[in-house]
Amino acid sequence: MLFLLSILLIASTINFLLIYFLDISWYFHFLMLLGICFVLILIFLLVVYVIGLIIANPKNEIRKPSRLLTGAVHMVCRFIILVSNIKIKKDGLEKLEGKKYLFVSNHQAMMDPITIIASMPNIDLAFLMRENVKKLPVIGPALVSCGFLTINRENNREGLKAIIRAVHRLEEGYPVGVFPEGKRSKGPDIGRFRDGAFKMAIRSESDIAIIVVDNEYKIHFNAPFRRTKVNVKLCGILKYDDFKEMNTTEIGDKVIEIMHSGLEELRKNR
Repeated sequence: MLFLLSILLIASTINFLLIYFLDISWYFHFLMLLGICFVLILIFLLVVYVIGLIIANPKNEIRKPSRLLTGAVHMVCRFIILVSNIKIKKDGLEKLEGKKYLFVSNHQAMMDPITIIASMPNIDLAFLMRENVKKLPVIGPALVSCGFLTINRENNREGLKAIIRAVHRLEEGYPVGVFPEGKRSKGPDIGRFRDGAFKMAIRSESDIAIIVVDNEYKIHFNAPFRRTKVNVKLCGILKYDDFKEMNTTEIGDKVIEIMHSGLEELRKNR
């Protein structure tokens, strides 16, 4: 909201000066204001991308995320939510404390990480993403600078290296997000888990914050002309002491049980 208010304030100032000094008709001031806002947002996004290119090398993953770009990512995510006409209903997220968590969530759509990040403005959450995302021009370096990690699911050895990097990140106090399903369900159901994701919580001795998102799969059909109401719910926090004696399959079964209960409760109360 602060970002949008800042854009509107700057645009209003520029708009007033143009009208005053260039003797532009007041009838067009509203259209000019919208145009200036649009240009300012484009400039902001361009600056973020350029900083990403300068700071990050897409071939290397950094240990410490850039605070500058992490803040920019939060702004960009909230802007995307706004222009996509999404209304987020948050449930239980205020229970999260300022400590390290492995965040796990179901995966309905491409917008899931954007929605989750926008829902938690006070948490610098970076996700584990597919290797090919890292190769995208401009976007790849920017995400790497923000602490996003990549995993090669086709190579077990490289996949293990990614898990070790995520463990180090968690041990240093930075939260990491992961979608145990590995791919989008593209619907309301939860797919089969890849239990290897829970090795990160075991090795780093981190608590697991269990998130569910719902209605994300409808954004593709609604945005931007119809509003999509999306739920983001904290279903529970699984303490390390509660699962340290479990194997990854047992942890996965417990997490998916909690997710199913959370989704059932969300849909019952709608």
